[in-house]
Amino acid sequence: MPNKFACDTSVIFNGLILNLIIDEDLGVKPEIFVSNIVIAEVEFRTNIQKEIGFYGLNVLKELRRLHNEERITLHIVGKRPTREEIKMSPGGELDALIRKSALEHNATLITADRIQGDVGIFEGVEVMYVK
Repeated sequence: MPNKFACDTSVIFNGLILNLIIDEDLGVKPEIFVSNIVIAEVEFRTNIQKEIGFYGLNVLKELRRLHNEERITLHIVGKRPTREEIKMSPGGELDALIRKSALEHNATLITADRIQGDVGIFEGVEVMYVK
């Protein structure tokens, strides 16, 4: 398994990505890809005063700290979605773009979202489910 991993929104909002990194379940100094789609959704939820948004923002800050400490290599990738695209995210369009980004970077998609993972497997994405 390559040492490259793409985070979807679920593992940012639940913080499990940090556990995987700290416990070295992703290996030593893994490459972590965070799509601008994920960042935009965290920012959107934070701006509307959703507690999960603030938690997600803290997880992103912790990922940056781990990068600065050279425990991970952090990549921020892709185009930022519009506010309207974020609001329409329940339709699955943004999830599709996150899966596409994982494929483009030859990264394993880490998700706690069963639908995201199952569709990813169908599309040929290597998927790691976490709970």
